[in-house]
Amino acid sequence: MAKALFDRPLKLGAAAALGVMLMVGSAAAMHGRISATVVPPKHKRASRSAKPSIPVSSATLEPSFTYSGASIVANGASLRNRASSTINLSGLPTDATILQAFLYWDFTSITAASVGSLQNTVCFNSDQNGDSGDGGGDGGGNGGGDAKASISSTSDGGGDGGGDGGDDVCDHGSAAVGTLIGTGADACWAGGNNVAFRADVTKQVKGNGSYTVALQPGAASTESGIDPLDPTSPATGPYAEGASLVVVFTSKTIAGGSVLVYDSGLAGTEFVSTAGFTYKLDAVPAPGTGSSIFTEIGADGQAGSGLLNFGTTKNTSLNSVLVAGPGSPANDADWNGTDGVPLIQLWDTHSHDVTGDLVTGLNTVSIFDSISPVANGDCLIGIANVLTVR
Repeated sequence: MAKALFDRPLKLGAAAALGVMLMVGSAAAMHGRISATVVPPKHKRASRSAKPSIPVSSATLEPSFTYSGASIVANGASLRNRASSTINLSGLPTDATILQAFLYWDFTSITAASVGSLQNTVCFNSDQNGDSGDGGGDGGGNGGGDAKASISSTSDGGGDGGGDGGDDVCDHGSAAVGTLIGTGADACWAGGNNVAFRADVTKQVKGNGSYTVALQPGAASTESGIDPLDPTSPATGPYAEGASLVVVFTSKTIAGGSVLVYDSGLAGTEFVSTAGFTYKLDAVPAPGTGSSIFTEIGADGQAGSGLLNFGTTKNTSLNSVLVAGPGSPANDADWNGTDGVPLIQLWDTHSHDVTGDLVTGLNTVSIFDSISPVANGDCLIGIANVLTVR
């Protein structure tokens, strides 16, 4: 089913698509940002009433978990219309000591009758043998750390379900039983709500490699692999969005810093890109002279239809400094669904060097889309942010 009203699939012919891409490239080259206008399609499968395009402002977010002397890596994969997906974890150095690993996932178009244990539990399986890594981390450091870390938690009770208890529901691997960390409106698909989960999978993560996330049978309305924007894709949910793995570690070869994980209060928040979403990350320590990293995980972003990627003008700023989107150092958005390429399938995990952009205490994150190639903007869902402050 096509996303309703705010997320119409761009059903353009080859000539029109080429024209859009030429206009986008020309605008970006001349002005540093995209200024092309795309005419919305004449036909769509949309039944949901339009909602007002009102900016969303979240309360100040406190970190759910904090670590000192640590770094992170984060990777993700789309799960839309799939039985399973593989997260290819990379960036852990050879001497990494894993402190904690979190798995995040989300379902949308959930009704009161359909949410339950089928969505809050996934099967998590390592396809690798614990290879330590190839260096890199979350953007690197500036010299060796002492590989010592301390951990504190202000989350909802500390530990998540993890991989023990309930393994009988998985044919292979371990059952990751998630803690519900947020819920909000459906992302303009079939109505209802979205639900976001987090599980502690520290015991299962041994190093770089491939990790499979598999859904429970019946958890989603289809596991056929069909393009979610195909007219024959199921018109009712639940729809699985995707999953991300965030691994906190220490290393003697990468300088550690303060790692702050923000999810509670952000996860499940649905918003429209053209209206924007602004929130504050609190308790940020004073940055030092090392490199600081901002990691953003989000659901339901898209940048086109099928295999056609038109790019977007969805921007992310940190303290009014553009860190993602056209004109940023990344020169691409964090909300294009690139964890599901080549089909642009609705899940994103991105990290950016934000050295010099952080301040002590409150830091403001803004997501906005001033000119959208998707008519009326894109309906999006926040999942988690992670700051590594060095």
